[in-house]
Amino acid sequence: MYNWSQVAAITWTETASPSLSRSIDIGWSTGTYGPWGSPFPSTALAVSYYPTPNNMEPLAGNIYFNDAYYWTIDGSNYDIFSVALHELGHSLGLAHSTDPTSSMYATYHPVTGLASDDIAGIRTLYSPGSSGSPPSGGGVSVAPGAPLP
Repeated sequence: MYNWSQVAAITWTETASPSLSRSIDIGWSTGTYGPWGSPFPSTALAVSYYPTPNNMEPLAGNIYFNDAYYWTIDGSNYDIFSVALHELGHSLGLAHSTDPTSSMYATYHPVTGLASDDIAGIRTLYSPGSSGSPPSGGGVSVAPGAPLP
């Protein structure tokens, strides 16, 4: 998550409280996800929700990882860092990229950080004076491992 804040005006604050306004709750589940028990799409490693106004609080920004996959931290399938970086991009408001080196590319591939396309995209949303429409009111709170609604 700090990769995003290193290149744009984003402040992260860890909290133990789930379902806060302007927060990203992170959860793990198998088969279904979210407060309505939606089924994971057949090949989805994770699902995330765009921020408001696309989704309403407290669901906006939440990320659900599919625990049916074997997760790693070494860049092999499926690398949690690569998937988390991608899903956090969605939680912050980014869509998929057409640049295959981008962490926001639509197809899974291991990454070690942000590509220039990722940086340009996030700066349009979270840089002072940007032409995008960044969320107002400061940073994003993250409650790792918090129970989800």
